[in-house]
Amino acid sequence: MEQRLQDWYYTYVKWAGTNKTNKSSRRGYIPEIIVNHISDGTAQSCINWFNSSNNTESSAHFLVARNEEVYQFVSIEENAWANGIDTKDIPKATAEIVRKKGINPNWYSVSIEHEGFYAQTRGFLTPEQLESTIMLHRYISSYVEDKYGKKIPFDRQHILGHNEINPTNRPNCPGEKFPFDQI
Repeated sequence: MEQRLQDWYYTYVKWAGTNKTNKSSRRGYIPEIIVNHISDGTAQSCINWFNSSNNTESSAHFLVARNEEVYQFVSIEENAWANGIDTKDIPKATAEIVRKKGINPNWYSVSIEHEGFYAQTRGFLTPEQLESTIMLHRYISSYVEDKYGKKIPFDRQHILGHNEINPTNRPNCPGEKFPFDQI
């Protein structure tokens, strides 16, 4: 892995997961996509929720706060519970890779939450948040390439919004102003 990305990771990413954070095995699948979300809450509320014993259904690998801070909850080698959909809903996905694979997207994705409220931001990121998001995408891609020998391309078939996996229940996640082109 490029030294600059490793240095960035160890400088900016804080571990925030606990034994209460939802996760499971990747079942042998290798990450192929990065899925972006909007938390529809503050960074602290997201951290609290992902570590709550009352939360039995969701998590993410990372969270990027509006002030550029990055938190990690689940290791890339494990499956975070952020992008799963019922098998019957897979054909509704607008992301071709999800329809083609036909299995739970959590098994082959890395998920990133972004602090914000859709109603206020429509997915727009602060300049600091965008910079951290770009670095995090680069770090994830480099990590996956080093660990698994597979590169996650920086294109719209592999860098997705949650709405492209679950357009029915998450039509505004991460939002129409999310900066996919800049990433």
